[in-house]
Amino acid sequence: MNIFLAITLYNDKIHGKCSESILKNSLSLIDAGHTVMPLYNSDLYIDRSRNLCVDMFMKSNCDEMVFIDSDMEFDNDAILKLIKHDKDIVAGAYRYKKDEIEFTVRLDFSRNNNCKDEETGLVYVDRAPTGLMRIQRRVFDRMRGHYSMVADERGIYSYFDTGMRFPDENNWYGEDSYFCKRFIEMGGIIMCDPTINFTHIGTKEYKGSLHDHLMGRRVDRSSLPIPEMFPQELERLKELASRGKSIVEIGAWRGTCTKELLKVCEEVTVVDHFKGSGSLDITSFIASENDIYEEFKQNVGEHDNLTVLRGSSVDMAKKFNGKMADMVFIDAGHEYEEIKEDIEAWLPKTKKIIAGHDYGAMFPGVTKAVHEKFDNVNVENTIWWVEL
Repeated sequence: MNIFLAITLYNDKIHGKCSESILKNSLSLIDAGHTVMPLYNSDLYIDRSRNLCVDMFMKSNCDEMVFIDSDMEFDNDAILKLIKHDKDIVAGAYRYKKDEIEFTVRLDFSRNNNCKDEETGLVYVDRAPTGLMRIQRRVFDRMRGHYSMVADERGIYSYFDTGMRFPDENNWYGEDSYFCKRFIEMGGIIMCDPTINFTHIGTKEYKGSLHDHLMGRRVDRSSLPIPEMFPQELERLKELASRGKSIVEIGAWRGTCTKELLKVCEEVTVVDHFKGSGSLDITSFIASENDIYEEFKQNVGEHDNLTVLRGSSVDMAKKFNGKMADMVFIDAGHEYEEIKEDIEAWLPKTKKIIAGHDYGAMFPGVTKAVHEKFDNVNVENTIWWVEL
């Protein structure tokens, strides 16, 4: 196979670690019997640079092209992974250049609430970066025909563009997001290999793989395992729970909070199906790869004052046999309808305090449902509670 490597430069420069990654990947490709054709391109406008690279690729005899940004370091076999499966587009996922750990893809859960392709291990995404992206020649042929594209005065087509490019939206699109949206809107599918390790190089180095992040493993030097609770939030939860003798925890995941609640309450009831939340796509991904209930049991252990009800929150509320708890803590689904149903189901089972997690701008559905039901809501960090 002939592989066209399109390396986009910033200010005519490439980082030494990126050059080393390109060299080692090229050697891996050659050892596997492939031919490599590199092109280094620098332009004031990134969309124009990418479109020129595509034009050069289409005029070559190469079968596939791989975009590489000049501030990337990646595994020596990364490109071999990208071309391993006959998919139109396969990208790698790396961190944004910021201390908060966030990756440059958006997982697509539109297929039976599962983002993973079980056959290949790749994941479906509806947005991916071009920092390391493999694209087959047929993608550009299809896009030109579907959109009846017209070349500019240089004979170059605008597959990539930036700005507010969609009349029904006010969003500003970068060139890679624009490209992905256009391809998906014509029925295309974009995949990502989450196992590739990256270093995104800026004023500091941002390291990690999407797979490790989704698994709750350590990424770079610090990462909050997903999902967890910050120490100050956990202390507030314990203080609230200590005001009574019994608590129902809706959504326990691996049991981080459960272990602490067992220290301050005489009776703890956990309600969880341990399959992750459809609204929190990371938890669904983790649950598809791991037995979360087994992890919960290993982390929490056996306790005489612990009862576990495995099932959905609403179903388990119906089976609560008329009992009531001093406090109910809700940390399961985070969409508006989910949190609304949980409040309606468990409020009649609550004596003193009903509370929950993830209040705030990141989960607007939680905030909306809480304020629709209650007037006097207490909030500390992302913990909300109402005294009954």
